[in-house]
Amino acid sequence: MSDRLSALHLYNAGTLARDNDTDPEHLERAYSLLSSSTIVDPTLAAGWYSTSVANGDMGRVAASVAGYRRQLENPIGTAPGDLTLEYKAKGLCNMGRELYRMGLMDEARVAVTAAIKIDCTMGPAWCTLSMIEMIDGDLRKALAFAYRAFMLDPTNPAIEVQLAFVLLHAGEYAEGLKHFERRFEYRLKNFLTYPYPRWTGERDKTLFLVSDQGIGDTLSFSRFLPMAAERCKFIHAVVHPELVRLFRASFQKITNIDIMPSPPNGFPAADCWSTFVGLPTALGLTTQ
Repeated sequence: MSDRLSALHLYNAGTLARDNDTDPEHLERAYSLLSSSTIVDPTLAAGWYSTSVANGDMGRVAASVAGYRRQLENPIGTAPGDLTLEYKAKGLCNMGRELYRMGLMDEARVAVTAAIKIDCTMGPAWCTLSMIEMIDGDLRKALAFAYRAFMLDPTNPAIEVQLAFVLLHAGEYAEGLKHFERRFEYRLKNFLTYPYPRWTGERDKTLFLVSDQGIGDTLSFSRFLPMAAERCKFIHAVVHPELVRLFRASFQKITNIDIMPSPPNGFPAADCWSTFVGLPTALGLTTQ
């Protein structure tokens, strides 16, 4: 026999623990409280939803999907903790994303399509649908869905990065790279703590230039280094240790560049920062 009041107490405590501390140890405690709420009351849809979110955040994808399925088995209700239409849409949307992560594309499509039928303004659902279409090779649909998601939720960095990926796959390099600059807010937030602003192409600046992607991307985008050197007063270029010798030999005739291995020994005196992949956007280059 369920005890909704006790379950809600555990659920509220777990939600508070999750929201107030992102330390992994405390996330585990939050998860324990949230999952306990579903044991005390298996009909607590809110508990299943939040437990699934926690599992997804901790990389437990299959457990996350299982929790969303339990959430969605409940009927729509009006009591505290019951399944509402809003949270049914959110559960379907999130479950679709996790199914995508598991490689179950057909099930993922069904879930996010059902979410959109309930609430067509859900940007993340359209974003997941775009990701599915990319896997299926339909760039036209993928781009349309990505733009739809971005229009609905332009402040969401994950959505804008997905739009960037589709544009890059479609050969729209200038626009794609411009949107790809949101990757720092999405997954590379440490770059935003640098002690100077991001370079937007101003002349006569001392630039701290770093690699934020792999060796291949750094090599590919190094073609824009001479153009940046023409515009900058000086460039401190930080590259993978394996590339230092090659870069020093390749750019030895450019006197206002210093090539150094990563990680750098502190931050050099500079006016702004950029990355190799960010150079085309900062330089204002076009696809043509």
